[in-house]
Amino acid sequence: MSKKLTRKEKIALQKQEGHRSPDKKKAGQKTGLVKKQLALIVAIFSFVIYSNTLNHGYVLDDYGLIKENVIVKKGTEGISEIFATSYRTGMNFVDVDLYRPLSKAMFAIEWEISPNNPSLSHWVNVIFYMLTCIALFFTLSAFMKGNLVIPFVCALLFAVHPIHTEVVANIKSRDEVMSLLFSLITAWCILKSYLTGKNRYFLLASLSFAIAIFSKESAIMWLIIIPLMLYYFTDSDRGFYLKGMSGPFIVALLFLIIRNKILGGGESGIVIEDNSLVAIDNWLLQKANAIMILGVYLKQLIAPWPLIADGSYNHFKEVGLTDWRFILPFLVLSVMLFIALAGIRKKDPVSFGLFYFFITIGLTSNVFFLIGTNYGERLLYSPSLGIMLVFAVLLYRTGKHIIDRDHFENLTSFARKWKLQIGVLAIVVFAYSGMTYARNPDWKDNMTLYTADLKKAPDSVHLRYYLANHMTSDEEMEKIKDENQEKRIRKEAIVHLNKCLEIHPNYADAAARVAFNYFKMNELDSAHKAFTRALEINPTSTVTLNNFGSLLFQMQQFDKALESFQKALRYNPRYAHAAANIGSVYGAYGEGYVMQAQTDPAKANEYSIQARKMFETSNQYFLMAAKLDPEFKKPYYYLSINYKNLGDQKSAEYYGRLAREAGF
Repeated sequence: MSKKLTRKEKIALQKQEGHRSPDKKKAGQKTGLVKKQLALIVAIFSFVIYSNTLNHGYVLDDYGLIKENVIVKKGTEGISEIFATSYRTGMNFVDVDLYRPLSKAMFAIEWEISPNNPSLSHWVNVIFYMLTCIALFFTLSAFMKGNLVIPFVCALLFAVHPIHTEVVANIKSRDEVMSLLFSLITAWCILKSYLTGKNRYFLLASLSFAIAIFSKESAIMWLIIIPLMLYYFTDSDRGFYLKGMSGPFIVALLFLIIRNKILGGGESGIVIEDNSLVAIDNWLLQKANAIMILGVYLKQLIAPWPLIADGSYNHFKEVGLTDWRFILPFLVLSVMLFIALAGIRKKDPVSFGLFYFFITIGLTSNVFFLIGTNYGERLLYSPSLGIMLVFAVLLYRTGKHIIDRDHFENLTSFARKWKLQIGVLAIVVFAYSGMTYARNPDWKDNMTLYTADLKKAPDSVHLRYYLANHMTSDEEMEKIKDENQEKRIRKEAIVHLNKCLEIHPNYADAAARVAFNYFKMNELDSAHKAFTRALEINPTSTVTLNNFGSLLFQMQQFDKALESFQKALRYNPRYAHAAANIGSVYGAYGEGYVMQAQTDPAKANEYSIQARKMFETSNQYFLMAAKLDPEFKKPYYYLSINYKNLGDQKSAEYYGRLAREAGF
């Protein structure tokens, strides 16, 4: 029985092998050239199939995280604030669940370089996606001791798979791209540290993992995945597992401490319209439906159609324990788990691929705990890698008869040896590429996406709400010059929103948007009724409270309006529009006292003092609003009026000039 080499002996042996014969060295150089050529093919495919997204606009969460985010729009000045706040801070949303500062900081830098230019961010997304596919190829090749076939097939399938369109075509999903890219680099660095014994790779692994986990929290699962990779593809011992993973483990610990400090350990509630599983009270049925959706995921990884941007309530109908839509996925997943477990001792790469899938999908599967959504194609971005690897390994095993199958003189010899397998791969790759390229235009903007996907998921209350919301957004309404056309569009939106409420009667956002559209059409009684209903469902919605306050203000119910605006600002202290609206109420109070002073000379002095207090208080809130959102210029106009009423002509002229420069 041969003696097992120590790690030092392995390194020494590798150094000796560096002095190879000229023939072996030449063969190695040729294989190295083929390796680079295969990597180039992967890079070309990954870039070209997403080239038709480079001029797309913002879509979905891009608005809240970039275009309408007051912190991101500060550019590099906002980076320190980004690292000190939650992921969605800066939009009209209270968030205590997510901390992903790095990807958000990238958006701030891109905004600084070229404000309001989604094309730049799409270029960055596609380039980093291409780098991810290249990193996947080289990392797998390194772990598989130079095998090129499996890494090439896996990386190419990953590059072209249509399920990734949501990640690459949606700027917001930069977190997914960065997290996987730098997790792969972390794995490569740890392998290099094992092979060379050089400490610099430990440091690079820690740095890379920091980028991964500060991009998205789910990178923490690579603390399990990388040791598995070392077990399946190397002869490293447990001692190296501990040493190799010590840096990333410390980084993860620091991240969790920082995250907890920033978020405070709070949790936002999960609502039915985001995750339909919340509506299922029976625990067993809830998990059965989660497994049913896992079955949909598996089907999408094989036959990715139809692709939808949202599959929340009520797209997937509830299934029971005797329904085949639960039973079939349960059996398939059970077989997959059995194969994974059976392959542990043999160190079967198929086993690793399946474990990788289970580990990465576990966090978002809703099987172990509920998350903010029941379905999202972006959630398959990293898990898909495991299934692609399984396919690649199985395809490779069909070439057992090929002589000297892992050595190639050039790309032609590679293609000649593996012509049958490459033929199969080509069919899949070109089918997937065509589907991806055809899907990308749907992500051009919100209108194209919602219109296309609502046809495929008509019962998704989110999609229908998103469409109605976008149709009547300020951005869309500014394009319409005809009052009758605007009214027609708002009525069409109300039809969509009422359909949402028919499917889900307690959908607060839909009720609030119905109210908002009635308000804009000056149907105040209908608006008041709808706002009241929306706030009964969700009394803490800051946007609804602010809009309801605006309605009450127009109805000259100033005290009630003030109360509503104050609640909105209390629930979201960064809400600039709520602060400005409070300023408007105090301004109205001030004007009321001025009128009373004019009509009651006996108390003119008393009313004038009160008016001054109101105008000064109003200014405080207008200044607060301008500070909270530097791009919100409307407060300058009202500040100029207030200062004029206060007799401060210099300040009135200053803010009047700022208002005129902003177009007011």
